[in-house]
Parts: sequence; C-alpha cells; structure tokens
Amino acid sequence: YKLDPVTLETIGEERMNNQALIGEKMLAHTRIDKKANLMCAAATEFNALENQTKVVLYEFDALGNQVSKFELVEPFFVFHDFTITDEYFVIPVNPGKFDLKKLPNFILGRSPATDIFQLDDARNLELLLLPRGSVKKDTKSYHRIDLGRFGAAFHVGPHWIEDGCLVGH
Repeated sequence: YKLDPVTLETIGEERMNNQALIGEKMLAHTRIDKKANLMCAAATEFNALENQTKVVLYEFDALGNQVSKFELVEPFFVFHDFTITDEYFVIPVNPGKFDLKKLPNFILGRSPATDIFQLDDARNLELLLLPRGSVKKDTKSYHRIDLGRFGAAFHVGPHWIEDGCLVGH
C-alpha cells in the first residue's frame, strides 16, 4: 500500500508501476540501496514434495519499474530476511526439512504452514551471495558460504565487502 509520508494515512494500493509482484509471496522486508537509488525485494516459494526453495530477487527504480530479477531454486531452506551489498543480495540459508506426514493437516486447513517443516540441525547454516543488477547471472555467478555449524538467522544486519572479504553483522 501507499502511505502518506507525513500522516502515514493509507492512500491506496501500490502496484510498483507494473504487474511483477502479483501472486508472489514477498518477504516481510525490503532494502534500499541509496547509492543506486533502488529498492531491493525478495519473494520465495517452498515445494514440500520436491524439497526445494525457490528464491526470486528484484530491484526496482524510484518510479517502481523493475530493473532486475534473479531466480534460483535450491534444496529446501527457510529465510525471512536478507541484506545487500553493492554487488550482492546476502541470504541466510537456514537449513530445514519437511515432514510430509503433516502435509494433509496443512492442506485441509488444520495446521499452519510452519507445522510441516522444522530446522535441520544435521546441516550447517550458510550464506548465499547472489549477484545484483547487471552482474552476469548464471550458476557460476553466485557464492555459497558454509558457516561451519548449525544455526538459524532470521533477521540480517548490514553487510559489506571490504578488502575482498564479506563483513557482516
């Protein structure tokens, strides 16, 4: 929705100057790249039967025009938040696993979606660094960083690249 920046009154539905987001399951948070004057957003889909997570990353200009989109399908993981550097989207890969025995109750509306999966403590927490903007987007253009132990990160602080290293909070 559009909000009046002074009164915070709801003005109406915001379409971002396009139809790109219709039907997408957007994450709760967006990020603003003040240098490039872009809004970064993420959507996700989970496929319990295939044990997969689909990630869709967007960049929009100040008028709401989509200027980039990056899609990736990975083995199932959970994420709620992300951050950005000048070059990358940074996504925590919280390892998860589905419990398909609980799927019928979810389908019948007897349980929330969160009941059909749990974190998988047999896998390590990882970070995905996915390219932003005009960076060539292929399977070699992103990086996976294994953090060496199980963990879960649902909110992500600032990250940046310094002397070739990722610095994160």
